[in-house]
Amino acid sequence: MRSTLKIITRVSNEIRKSINGVRYSSVALTKPVKLLIVVDRKNWAYDSIASGLIKNKPAQWCNVGIDIHYLKHSQIRLEDISRHYDTIFFMGWQNLARIEEEKIIENYPSIPKSKIAVGIHSHHAWDMQNTLPNKSIKPPSCLVDYLNQFRAVNAVSERLYRLFVDAGMENLHLTNNGVDSSIFLPFATRDWSKKRQLVCGFSGNNMHDWRKGIQEIIEPATKNAFALLKKATPALEATLTLRDMPNFYRDLDLYLCASKSEGFSLSVLEAASCGIPIISTNVGGCDQLINHGLNGFIVDRKIPAFVEKIRYLAENPEVLAEMSENIRRDVEEKWAWDIRAPDWFKFLERAMPAIDVSA
Repeated sequence: MRSTLKIITRVSNEIRKSINGVRYSSVALTKPVKLLIVVDRKNWAYDSIASGLIKNKPAQWCNVGIDIHYLKHSQIRLEDISRHYDTIFFMGWQNLARIEEEKIIENYPSIPKSKIAVGIHSHHAWDMQNTLPNKSIKPPSCLVDYLNQFRAVNAVSERLYRLFVDAGMENLHLTNNGVDSSIFLPFATRDWSKKRQLVCGFSGNNMHDWRKGIQEIIEPATKNAFALLKKATPALEATLTLRDMPNFYRDLDLYLCASKSEGFSLSVLEAASCGIPIISTNVGGCDQLINHGLNGFIVDRKIPAFVEKIRYLAENPEVLAEMSENIRRDVEEKWAWDIRAPDWFKFLERAMPAIDVSA
């Protein structure tokens, strides 16, 4: 386990500073403060977010210890170590509980709710697979009531945030996903000028193909557009780690997202950070990232819609080059972790009972 914080002494006056427009409490504490982030498995999306937060921890949190616990393949029971932490942050609520017959079944009932913060990252854990790009499903009341019991809850896209607020969430914070733009970098030089067979890409889990549309949309679309397809999926490239992904994206000309639903796809953000234009359905996160016609395209979830845009960009490499520059600049200005992390730490302040966030 990583080393955690040192003990510091409470001061009488709270010092407040501003980082990227977000106010943070620079508070001293009478006891160690420790935060445990619970993710599903190493090198997957939740782990990437947790690592990004730790890397961008603000100066005011320098004495707060943050550890990551992996649920998959761990030999340590979460219940056994949770008592050593002030706050347990379940990155995704579906790791904390599940819905069965319109009832919440808790996975860790022994952990006090007063110590738990939890996140909302997707639709498919509760929507019965009914969400579509232009059709949002209201979260069930049992889930809203359950999440309202916790000190703080976060949602990773504007679409998820609005959906749960409209359903009655009272303690919800908007924390858009971010990306490490210092790791996911474009090639220093790249010649986009020549017309050629484009390389399209996709990264994701084959188990979610019903939602991701790999076989239904992406594979036939690239074939019909006379493009090549490169995939990074656990079944095909089990050894591909987070460290390998920048090179995967840099080998692409386009990234395709044909999902029925997304919270805010990290794969899309990573590809965009590498300067790869995105063609996507109108799903959560992509509707915020993509400026249609400038850094990518929002299209209908139909094969011909993807084929049309792939062929257009193959015939107009100057447009592809301009989109590449635009989407990298947009990531640097809006979606890099140093821009997005302050919202996450403001949320986590609300979740940490040992940290005073009063005005």
